[in-house]
Amino acid sequence: MGLSDTGRLSLHTAFSVLICRMPGTIVVAVVVLFLLALTQIIDLRNGDIQLKVDMSEVHLLGADHEGWKFYQQTRKTFGNDETLLIAVQSDDVFSPRSVELIARLTHQLEAVQGVQKVISIANVLVVRNTDYGMDIAPAMEKMPNTPEEYDALRSDVMANPLISSALVSELGDTTAILVNLENTPGHEFLKQVNSAVDEIVSQDVTGAQVWVTGAPRIKLATTDLILSDLVYFPPLIALVMTVLLWILHRSLINALVPLATVIISVTWTVATISAMGYSLNLLTALVPPLLMILTLSYSMYAVSDFRQPMRMRQVNEREAAEILRKVALPVLLAGLTTAVGFSSLYLNELSAIREFGLFSVMGVVYATIVTLVFTPALIVLLQRWTRPVENSAQPINNAIFDRITQRVASFDATHRGKIFIVAALVFVIAVISMTQLRVGAEHISNFHEDSEIRQAFEHANDKLNGINSFNIVVHANYKNAFKQPGNLKVIEALQVWLASQPEIGGVTSLVDYL
Repeated sequence: MGLSDTGRLSLHTAFSVLICRMPGTIVVAVVVLFLLALTQIIDLRNGDIQLKVDMSEVHLLGADHEGWKFYQQTRKTFGNDETLLIAVQSDDVFSPRSVELIARLTHQLEAVQGVQKVISIANVLVVRNTDYGMDIAPAMEKMPNTPEEYDALRSDVMANPLISSALVSELGDTTAILVNLENTPGHEFLKQVNSAVDEIVSQDVTGAQVWVTGAPRIKLATTDLILSDLVYFPPLIALVMTVLLWILHRSLINALVPLATVIISVTWTVATISAMGYSLNLLTALVPPLLMILTLSYSMYAVSDFRQPMRMRQVNEREAAEILRKVALPVLLAGLTTAVGFSSLYLNELSAIREFGLFSVMGVVYATIVTLVFTPALIVLLQRWTRPVENSAQPINNAIFDRITQRVASFDATHRGKIFIVAALVFVIAVISMTQLRVGAEHISNFHEDSEIRQAFEHANDKLNGINSFNIVVHANYKNAFKQPGNLKVIEALQVWLASQPEIGGVTSLVDYL
């Protein structure tokens, strides 16, 4: 049967023959699709990355998740909880210089577009008992002018547990300025507000140190970190892959072909994510590097089967097609089983995990297609431009990869009994260790201890006795429920119990205002 008799060949064989017969056309077509995919990732007009990163809870939970709906209802009832915290440290936050600085920062921050309100010792409201009843007024109605007025401000603030526990450290050397943001989602909004805040706090603060932290700040920094990693880490990983493959195979072709397969597959995946309107989050940002590893394993399987005969002689189209036919089934099975495994994540109720499964399945499909279409076509095309080793005067030397695999195979065959025993022991240890896994949700742990964002958080957290807050919402099914003394006592008992927990620095509830 001649090579031209593709009509009488099986679909599997005909596919292999077609790829090996038209390698140039296939490579060009894949490269064109690759370039088109790049336009979905990078804005060619200004070079900006079009792929979005969104760290908001809605992209982690999903808009239909019960937790997200409850959170939105709570924000609608009690207001937005997106708050920046500006910690001002000085020898005495009630000194004339410090009070003037805090009042100036408070006034300037109130004027920032996107800021809903600002709370500090310069404008916080206090409740006072007077001869005429209850008076609610700012703790500092005007700038103090005398030492006595400064002392009176100190007394008013420190004597009020609602204020002192939230705004001033126990030693009186650090105070917080709380900046509540408007309920406007989006990376650009947070970037704009944070930039304006940075400009304000970077002004003259003689005699004091200013630290900016809070959930929006950390969220923005995490988003920028992910974008930075997406820009710089894939090229670094690709460089390391190229060097290692060259060292192992001593062949530039065997290093560059898998690398090209990896780059194309990952680019197609990221472009599809962007084109479908999805954005990456802390979990789905792991998809590109994960796909780089998976695609490398698929492409190396194909390259390894092609490389041995091609080192010895010029392989014709029929031989190349036969090699591809044998490679196709294992690669297809590997891709299919991996895709099925990732697709099971789509049953999870969390949106972020479902998206991780979806993106991974897309990436595995692309990796399989590129490995079976582009990789063999490129190998066949490159063979036409290079000469086999046997045609040169250089002897054929086994590559490092060959020597390593031979030694590993020999070791496995000699010590297989011991290997089974060690594997069983490791499995038992791994199962026991799995029970020690802990789930952490603090984004601040993603940053190095020396980073500015981490230092600001740690400093404010230490000085202000904890700044990680969470809200407990108590709901009753009838009106005026929390005007009844019995219900208030229940809330008070809960508050006392929470305050007794070693992990909690302070608790505030309705009871404190009564």
